[in-house]
Amino acid sequence: MKKIGLFGGSFDPVHSGHIELSKTVLKELSLDEVWLIPAFDQPLKSAHVETFENRVKLLKVATKHLKNLKVCEIEKELSTPSYTYNTVKRLMQTYPNNIFVWIIGDDQIEHLNKWYKIDELLNMVEFIVVNRNEVAVEDRFKHVDFKHNASSSAVRAGNFNMLPKVVVEMIYEHHLYFPHILKEFLSKERAEHTLRCVDVALEIGAYYNVEKTDLYKAVILHDITKELDKETELEIMEKYFPQYLNLNSKVYHQYTAAIVAKKFFRITDDKILAAIKSHTTGDNISLLAMITYVADKLERGRSYEVDHYIEMCKENIYKGFKVVRRDAKKARKLKGI
Repeated sequence: MKKIGLFGGSFDPVHSGHIELSKTVLKELSLDEVWLIPAFDQPLKSAHVETFENRVKLLKVATKHLKNLKVCEIEKELSTPSYTYNTVKRLMQTYPNNIFVWIIGDDQIEHLNKWYKIDELLNMVEFIVVNRNEVAVEDRFKHVDFKHNASSSAVRAGNFNMLPKVVVEMIYEHHLYFPHILKEFLSKERAEHTLRCVDVALEIGAYYNVEKTDLYKAVILHDITKELDKETELEIMEKYFPQYLNLNSKVYHQYTAAIVAKKFFRITDDKILAAIKSHTTGDNISLLAMITYVADKLERGRSYEVDHYIEMCKENIYKGFKVVRRDAKKARKLKGI
């Protein structure tokens, strides 16, 4: 007979706090295992950003080497919305020899009266309250103290420092969350520009020996600070790039984007950062940087014809880069940039 902690949630995405909380409860309550149960269709929350399948993939990679943490996909088999009562009932029927406890955060206590069949649920399974906010927990609930400032909403707002490294890499590898994240930083038009740049970069990159995930990282983040307020932009430039303050301010975003990419999006590879830092001026001739540069100039939402340039870059990136940079410089000169 095993004693299992059931930890349900959106996990959109799973972050370090979820993992550390699971490990803490596992130890404090002497549980045999903790099962993380991603919600298929949560009744009291808005729609998930990522699909159930993608959230499960991230959970599995985050827990892969933690033998006492398991990912339970049972809610995809149940009727919707995903009521905890139905989940617990099915698990008790499927695993009659296990003892289950349900893990909730202290912020959920005040909403328990809205839960489906809550009185029956409380009689079925013991609730364990994770006290994160130093609030008084009712005596009827056993509680575990836990402090962690990570949140999925903060991750979706652009702070990858709250994620396990393996989750960060899978997000980049599978192009997850960024259509949402870009909207936190950019206007709809600028976000769509960025996604079109990614399409062109990967199209050209397919013809060369360039790491596709590195290319995605550089291009998806190249304009992340394009609409940063001028005061913050100037502060970053003065602190990190005072040598470039004499340049036209319209190119500052290539430098500030590199700082944000490093500090918030966990980009540590100098080649990727260098590609971001040259995507406007075109003063880096690494393969990664050249493709990043031309993709920015040749995305198919531009007001000029781009397909002949794209084909040129596919045939010979060095020649294509030089031609695109030459013509872009002419255009910037006409605009006084």
